Amino acid sequence: MRPILFLALVITSLVSCEEQNNSNSVSEPPIVDGFDNEYKSLNTTSLKISDDVTLRVYQNEHFVWLTYNVPEDSYGTMDMVLESPNLTEPINLHVSAQVGEWPANKPELAPQVPESDKWGITKGWTGNPIWLKGLDRSGTEPQLKFKSAPARELQISKSYFGKGVWKFNLEIRAIKDNDGKFQSLIFPKDDAQFELIVD
Repeated sequence: MRPILFLALVITSLVSCEEQNNSNSVSEPPIVDGFDNEYKSLNTTSLKISDDVTLRVYQNEHFVWLTYNVPEDSYGTMDMVLESPNLTEPINLHVSAQVGEWPANKPELAPQVPESDKWGITKGWTGNPIWLKGLDRSGTEPQLKFKSAPARELQISKSYFGKGVWKFNLEIRAIKDNDGKFQSLIFPKDDAQFELIVD
């Protein structure tokens, strides 16, 4: 019985190793950490926003991810106006040094000051804010210093926003151009909306 038991243990171990190898070969969902390397190995939809910025869209059973690269010396803050089946009105999703949301048609409900308690409240989505990089104490008053991640990422819940057709547009700010000036990018252009089939 002992040789049979040993053989069974060996087979079980080999099967377990094979399962682990197979699971490692399947791409895992992205982590919203400001790095977009994992999207390159996923079945993403790539959309050119400018010569320097590319938007990638990926979805699995539960979530939709949107990410775009942030060029060097840029910040890539973002406002996304989203319409979806579970929303009664369009919503504005905001990511900068802070994250927040408000009805797109009621901008007066947006946080008006950095100290507002409305910041940090997101329902059914998350995004990576600009990284805080300490204080600049060279002046009379300390000033916050910021560092941007290589990418801006959003993860949006299908169960919260609803499956079906999502319509959205993006305004991406603080992208440095070749002249060293910050510019804003609009996607799509001409007040259009991008339609995404979420299934």
